[in-house]
Amino acid sequence: MPVDPNPGTDGPDANTVAPPTNLTVTEETYSTGAGSGVKGRLLIDWDPSPDGFLLAYQVEMKLQSVTDWDQTHILGRTATTETHGTVDDVAVGFCHVRVAAINTVERRSTFIQESVTVSGDTSPPEDVTGFIQEAGVSGIS
Repeated sequence: MPVDPNPGTDGPDANTVAPPTNLTVTEETYSTGAGSGVKGRLLIDWDPSPDGFLLAYQVEMKLQSVTDWDQTHILGRTATTETHGTVDDVAVGFCHVRVAAINTVERRSTFIQESVTVSGDTSPPEDVTGFIQEAGVSGIS
């Protein structure tokens, strides 16, 4: 029977990181409060990486018109242990989001990427109520 000269070296390779899967990016609108109007936000979800050495995820986004990826816009930091995120106050336009897994020896998987068109608030305004028009001597008041 052959003997393994390096027992215990058949484990997973820490230099190869399995990426997360099933990235979804959806837009929703939200009210910012009295007088501030309605803005758009992105809801970002993905399935976890099956990597045995997983430490965190690197989440990045950018508008189509921007050259560089922004690592700090998502959740205010460059890495997260969550498998979801929310980005408020997203500009209208075509937006790209990507996610990679990072392992305990700081190796990164390939990115998975999804794109979405951010439309903002497209709903018509509510009807005006309580509006009264009265004709007077000098015109309408």
